[in-house]
Amino acid sequence: MGLKSTLAATVLLAMSTAASFAGTAVFDSERNALVMDGPTDRVLRFQTLTKLKQHKDQIEYIVMSGPGGRMDEMVIIMRAIRDSGLPVIIPEKKMCASACALAAISSDTVIVDGALMFHMGYVGGYPLNATLHDILSLGQRMTSDLSVDMAAIGFKAHFLDQLIRWTGPDKWLVVTKGRQLDDCRMTGDGLEEYYERCYVKAPRMSSSEVAYLISSMEDSGSEDLHPTAR
Repeated sequence: MGLKSTLAATVLLAMSTAASFAGTAVFDSERNALVMDGPTDRVLRFQTLTKLKQHKDQIEYIVMSGPGGRMDEMVIIMRAIRDSGLPVIIPEKKMCASACALAAISSDTVIVDGALMFHMGYVGGYPLNATLHDILSLGQRMTSDLSVDMAAIGFKAHFLDQLIRWTGPDKWLVVTKGRQLDDCRMTGDGLEEYYERCYVKAPRMSSSEVAYLISSMEDSGSEDLHPTAR
C-alpha cells in the first residue's frame, strides 16, 4: 500500500499528537456564545453545525480554542463559521492551533486574547518506509490544497506558501493580536511585499515557547472591543 493511500488527510498539533478526547461545541446561554474547544474532529464538526442551526438567532459570537485535528472536518467548520457571519474570540491564556486557527480566521472579525498558531499541514503517523521527501511533499500538498477555501475567506495563496516555507510540525507562525491578521488578508502585494507585511510582524515559535508566552500573558483584557459581552 502506498504512502498516499495509507495516510489520512489530517492536520495535527505536535504537542498533542495523541489527543484521546473529543472536541465539543456548547451553547453558553449566559453569554449567548458558541464555545468550541478540543480537537477538530467529527464530533466538534457535528456539534458546531448542530448548535449553529439550533441557536441561530441567539448566538452572538464564537469562542474557540483547541490543538487542531482533521483537515476534512476543519474545512466544513471553516465554511460554517464563514457563512454564520459571527465574530470569533480566542480567549485569554488559550491557544487555537493548526486546524483550529485556520477555522477561526474564516470569520471576518477575529479577536485574539490568547494565541493563534499556524503551521504547514502534516499527519500524525507515517509508514516505516516513508522518506523525509514523502513527509514534506505530503504536507506541502495538504497545505496547498486549502488555497480555494483560504481565498474564499480573504487570504491569498501567499499565506499558505509562507506556511510551507517557514513553518513545520513544531515551528509555528504565532498571532497574538487580531490586527495582525489584517496584514495577511488579500492585498495586491507580491510575495516579497506580502512577507514583509504579514510574516515579519508575527514571530515563529516552538510549542514550548508559545506555552510560556501564554502563561506569561497578563489578564489585561482584549486589545479589541468584544462583541456584546466580555
